[in-house]
Amino acid sequence: MSREAVSRFSFILYCKDHLPSFMVAACTLACVTFVLRVLGLNVQAVVMVCCLVAAGMAIIFLWDYLRKRRAYNQLLEVARELEQVRHLTAFATEPSFLEGRVAWRALETLSKTAGDETAHINEDAAAYQRYVELWVHEIKTPITACKLVLSRMKGPDATTLRQEVERIELQVEQALYYVRHQALSSDYAIRRISLVEVARESCKRNQNMLISFGVRPVFELGEACAFADVQWLGFVVDQLVSNAAKYGATEVVFRSFAQGEASQQTVQFEIADNGKGISAADLPKIFERGFVGENGRAKGSATGMGLYLCANICKLMGLSIEVFSQVGKGSRFVITLPAA
Repeated sequence: MSREAVSRFSFILYCKDHLPSFMVAACTLACVTFVLRVLGLNVQAVVMVCCLVAAGMAIIFLWDYLRKRRAYNQLLEVARELEQVRHLTAFATEPSFLEGRVAWRALETLSKTAGDETAHINEDAAAYQRYVELWVHEIKTPITACKLVLSRMKGPDATTLRQEVERIELQVEQALYYVRHQALSSDYAIRRISLVEVARESCKRNQNMLISFGVRPVFELGEACAFADVQWLGFVVDQLVSNAAKYGATEVVFRSFAQGEASQQTVQFEIADNGKGISAADLPKIFERGFVGENGRAKGSATGMGLYLCANICKLMGLSIEVFSQVGKGSRFVITLPAA
């Protein structure tokens, strides 16, 4: 029987499951009828006795069905509503019949085991996050030292080295945000921010890459403001700006558009470029973890993590991100934020 068929404890399913019991009851009733006739009881007496026996059996089966239906349907309902099934026994009521109590004990054991395993996984994840954060903190020291040394150097080699150090710094930041983004709900501060400041700071952080690839930033944001965490939103914009530079753009345009009524107004923060663009086949998948697409495979150094993190971070902050692109004409990424 399929899982869908037992999604509810129905009377039909109960009858099918107890068909052998019904057959035994029917045989018993037939035997009682035969014995009564052999003992010489008249037809009316036999019919009366058989009706009483049949009624008693029906009441027993009906009572058994009703108490099991109540217990199992409650269990199924709680299981559907719970996000973490390991808490199932904490929210459901223990059945009063023997089979239900046996199953309940098994569920309690499984719930405890699942809880212990989840706690162990969370401890490992926390330890891994602490390690990566410590590693990022330590690696930033030599990166800063490299940047200081490079600031005193001139020539094409120094420019190339600055670009590579900037790429290393971007990848290090990506690693840090990857381990932190699952705990974003406890590590972000929503406040009123200026979108033009977010865009300018992102271009400043990526200035060596923009200069080396010949990318010109254009700001058409005016005084647009929104509510968001400036650090996390800045990371998202950094990823989009660096992608534009890496994939053939000569211009990155930052725009904003207000939408909605005054009480529920939103701001669309657009980052558009005139780069290679994204093929129609790749568009539905670009926010998937590890997906690099045609451009990434041609580039050879893509990880498929940048846009995945952008989408996840926006989702966790309650924002939306969309992409519109055409091969040879560029891409537009639109982030929708609550207006300030």
